Amino acid sequence: MAAHKQRISEWSDLSEGISVEGFRAGADQDEFACPLCAGPLEAATACTPCKHLFCRACLEDALDAAAARTGGDPKSLCCPLCRSLLFDAKLDKILVEAATNVRKRMRKRKCSCRCGEEVLLSSLRAHLRQCGSAAPELFKGDEKKRFGHSFQ
Repeated sequence: MAAHKQRISEWSDLSEGISVEGFRAGADQDEFACPLCAGPLEAATACTPCKHLFCRACLEDALDAAAARTGGDPKSLCCPLCRSLLFDAKLDKILVEAATNVRKRMRKRKCSCRCGEEVLLSSLRAHLRQCGSAAPELFKGDEKKRFGHSFQ
């Protein structure tokens, strides 16, 4: 929990103009903020039953952790916000999908980095990873997201 509060604080510093203008950290502040990492959605993914949005990697991590805690019980695969069951036993599938409308809207919204570059919200994380002066602490460690062709 302390790590989550730290991430919100780091993104909040960015949204308060320290590094980025045009994005407010935290899901209650910005419709494009992931409720798990507090940053802008990256590869926005929706839980089909409840329509809650998350970064794809954040949702994968949450579902992996839930499955690990329960020994792989499919009933543990729930939305991290509302606990709606995400596993459909009949289809043998996790009920999530790419949030294409959100991704399109994020490609239209612009942010301004402290370095002076204007970037699309959909590209903000990628820019901040490269722009070391804007967010040196935010992406330390293994922050690069991994994406395949299907949700695992």
